[in-house]
Amino acid sequence: MKIIIILSIVRIISPISILFYPLWGTIFCFLVDAADHSVLVLTGARKTFSLTRYEKYDKFLDLWQYMFMFLTSIGTPLFNIISFFFFIRVFGNIFFLITNNREIFLYTPNVFEALYIIYFIVLRYLQIDITQNTLMFMFIILVILILKFIQEYMVHHKGLFPFSFLYKKLGKDFFDK
Repeated sequence: MKIIIILSIVRIISPISILFYPLWGTIFCFLVDAADHSVLVLTGARKTFSLTRYEKYDKFLDLWQYMFMFLTSIGTPLFNIISFFFFIRVFGNIFFLITNNREIFLYTPNVFEALYIIYFIVLRYLQIDITQNTLMFMFIILVILILKFIQEYMVHHKGLFPFSFLYKKLGKDFFDK
């Protein structure tokens, strides 16, 4: 139970770093988010959660992180498009929290995160304004959409989670109830 409390505190506090370091704070939050389930499974603490309960916990904390990302995107050249995809994903997360239907993520892919990262890497740090070339920008969004639809399908429809292959090698069950 102690590890769950520690992970929860880290997931609650880490998004605050996004306000000060948008790119690095977001990357840190992604790493924490990606690692929390693995830590829970590998320590045996995951057994205190059903998969449904864990996913609700995870999606609620994702919403918390998205809020900080959204706040730091205000005033950026991509704010309108980032906002559009932000609200699509927020709708998907809230719908999931209410209905427990994971299929919603097939229709509300997380394009928001990818666009946010692209903004901070390409536009802000590399100072390449991809919005000036509409065709290139549309192509980038199309590629993100395709990749995110594939990812959402693999994770939420097929149940192929990142690193789940490692659990089998370690004798752990990703879906242990």
